[in-house]
Amino acid sequence: MKKQKEYTKKIEEYIELQKKSDTEIPTLAGLAVFLGISKERLVAFEFCSNKPLKESYIKAKNQIEHLILSKAALKLISSSTAHFYLQSAFGYAEKKEEVAQEEKDYVVEIKVAN
Repeated sequence: MKKQKEYTKKIEEYIELQKKSDTEIPTLAGLAVFLGISKERLVAFEFCSNKPLKESYIKAKNQIEHLILSKAALKLISSSTAHFYLQSAFGYAEKKEEVAQEEKDYVVEIKVAN
């Protein structure tokens, strides 16, 4: 239980550091490194029974997503970097426009000249 409280506190600390940084890109892997755990273990926090830890992780995940979008909008990171990370870590997908194919009947008139 003590370790989980420490994780919650350190998660908040990581997010605050990332908000102030103009040189680092916040990532889930970076958060895992900051906590000294594997990324797999970090991701498991979302499904743990400890409600404060679970909520802290979900909040951090949302804040990381927001920081990436904000940093891209402010041109602190490239849009391609943000695009790649958001696709791989947050499941963003390309928006595909589906064009409806309308069926139309065409009337072709052919005249034969004699």
